[in-house]
Amino acid sequence: MVFWPLKKRGKRLASVSLEGDGLRYLELSGDRTSLRYERSAVVLPLPGALKQDMVGDMEVLSRSLARLEEEAGRFVSPVAVGIPSRDVLIRLVDMPPLSPDDAREALRWDFDRHFPFPVTDAAYDVAPLDLPGNGDEENRHYLVAACRLGLAEGLVGAVEALGVTVSALEPLNLALFRAGLGPVDRFDGGHLQVHVGFETSEIMLGYR
Repeated sequence: MVFWPLKKRGKRLASVSLEGDGLRYLELSGDRTSLRYERSAVVLPLPGALKQDMVGDMEVLSRSLARLEEEAGRFVSPVAVGIPSRDVLIRLVDMPPLSPDDAREALRWDFDRHFPFPVTDAAYDVAPLDLPGNGDEENRHYLVAACRLGLAEGLVGAVEALGVTVSALEPLNLALFRAGLGPVDRFDGGHLQVHVGFETSEIMLGYR
């Protein structure tokens, strides 16, 4: 689930996560079945860049990202950016069975019912959610994640100011959840993940 379209990245995969205890860069090569570590870096965000695991001053965050690039070496691969979880609202929405693109368009007409800001001020994405007893023939469950459009555009601008393309924007908690699963689901019934952060912690439950 991403707020920005994925771009072709070749054999290099790079990501930046924005967390209160550090801005992290990780670069891998290969594919999902055979990944190889290339390089990584961590720097403390400058004061004001992040506040209680939320983006604070975008200009200060931009300077913090420049420090991260200096620590890691020049970013050469398009970067997927993990948005702090508290900057993203996640909802479970029932809609008729639709393709992801059609569901995304249909939600525009009902967006205000689920989120405290208008769709014109939102970056959002929709994904069908497979749950036991997932709705009926007329409706099914969709996972919807949304953030302020200004935040998404600001993050893209801050990264692109470093001369690198943003491949995707994604809620950090969903990215962590997927990374914890790995390429193969090894859990028959379900799984529980606990992510302990510097200022906030999260508990996530998944099941088949």
